Amino acid sequence: MLNINDYVEMTKEDFIKLADEKELCPSNFGLNEIVNCANGEEVDTCHNCWECALENIEFFNPMIAFKNNSVTILDDLRIMEKQYQQLDEGRKNLKNKLMVLMEQYGIDKFENENISVTYVKGSTGTTFDSSKFKKENPELHALYQTPSVRAASIRFKVK
Repeated sequence: MLNINDYVEMTKEDFIKLADEKELCPSNFGLNEIVNCANGEEVDTCHNCWECALENIEFFNPMIAFKNNSVTILDDLRIMEKQYQQLDEGRKNLKNKLMVLMEQYGIDKFENENISVTYVKGSTGTTFDSSKFKKENPELHALYQTPSVRAASIRFKVK
C-alpha cells in the first residue's frame, strides 16, 4: 500500500494528475472511495472520488510558500518604491526649476565636470494612431504585424 504522506510535498492538482497517469485510486493509499466509484472508467468520477478522499489531506500550497519566503523582499520592495517615488518627485521638481532658470537666462547647454544639461525646446509632432488604424483596416494591419519577445517581468503597486 502507498503512503499519501510521501506525496504531500506536491500540490493537490499535481498529485491528482500523477494519480491519473498511474491510474491510482484512493484505495491504493488506504483512503476511502466514493460509493459509486467507476474504478477509473470515468475521469470526472475519478476526480470527484479523489477530491472526497483528499479533503482532509494538506498538500503543498505554492501561494503560502511564496508568501512565507517573500515577506522580507516584498516589504523591502514596498519601502524602496516609496523612496523611489519621493526621489522621482524631487528629481522632477529640480529638473523643472533648472528648466525655468535655463529659459530665464537663455541657456541651451550647460556642462561641468559632474553634469551635462541640454535644454530641449518644446515642439509639436505627429503620431500614428495604430489602434484606430487596426480598427478601420484590420486586414492591412495584420500584414504588418511582427512578433516581439518581451522579457519576463513583474508589476507591482504599493498601497
